[in-house]
Amino acid sequence: MDTREFTTDTAQNGLRVDAAIASIFDDLSRARIQRHILSGNVTVNKIVITSKKHIIQEGDLITISIESEVNTKDLPQEMPLDIQYEDQDLFIINKPQGLVVHPGAGQPDSTLLNAIIAKLPSNSELPQAGLIHRLDKDTTGLLIIAKSPESYFKLNQQMANREIKREYIALVKGVLHKGGTIDAPLARHHTHRQKFTTHPNGKSAITHYEIIERFPHHTLLRVNLETGRTHQIRVHMQSIHHPIVGDKLYNQFTQMKKNTLDDSLLEKLHNFKRQALHAAYLTFMHPINKQTISVKAPLPQDFDTLLEALRS
Repeated sequence: MDTREFTTDTAQNGLRVDAAIASIFDDLSRARIQRHILSGNVTVNKIVITSKKHIIQEGDLITISIESEVNTKDLPQEMPLDIQYEDQDLFIINKPQGLVVHPGAGQPDSTLLNAIIAKLPSNSELPQAGLIHRLDKDTTGLLIIAKSPESYFKLNQQMANREIKREYIALVKGVLHKGGTIDAPLARHHTHRQKFTTHPNGKSAITHYEIIERFPHHTLLRVNLETGRTHQIRVHMQSIHHPIVGDKLYNQFTQMKKNTLDDSLLEKLHNFKRQALHAAYLTFMHPINKQTISVKAPLPQDFDTLLEALRS
């Protein structure tokens, strides 16, 4: 059983209980949340709520108990994992480009979940095999995996309460002159179901960014997530007209103006076949011993090579 708990803030004040839960947990659909409410699996301030129309107030303690949906028949498949940190309660990997996190319709196996179960067979009993968050297939960087129900529950609490700091490195098109914050709710695109878009009725999404380095036609950013919605950084950067380099879903390659870049650099940019986005840094409180854990993952070689080309 996956039990998640969080305390509401001003963003959830006045929302229905199902909407409040959906605003925090991106992996739970509204329909699934409503089923759990009707089944008596949701409490507000320790009282079972069976109406999805129950209105939430700031400071309410919400708990939702979710039966594990991990398919324990998923085959363990050994593959190399770049482990950046490990102890008896959790481990952190540096995910490479091209590795899918969860099995799905288009990728039934050879995923990170299969590799986790091969490394730790007992994790097949944990929700999402212990994965606390996820990254897109072609986004590289750090992911936390719990090893026990207690670690999983406490880390999920930290994630829900926005206590896990996640820092990304992103290369975007265009020159930004200062950092900023994007506060724009996200919803699934109404016609392209693989995409997300900003929408006033979507789930709360807040992204902070600052400049690391400027190039003649691009900017390297340090990005911090306050929330963790699907495709959040990719959609938010597109929304301010600075899409991430190489993002084929949100930034189809368009030819730069003639003579703005030499042919060699244009070719390197065109041939960068994934989004230039890397989850570089994590810091959080250890779920058991309460010590601060900080982990940093270096840029992958393809990203670093592209930056060197821009600098030269």
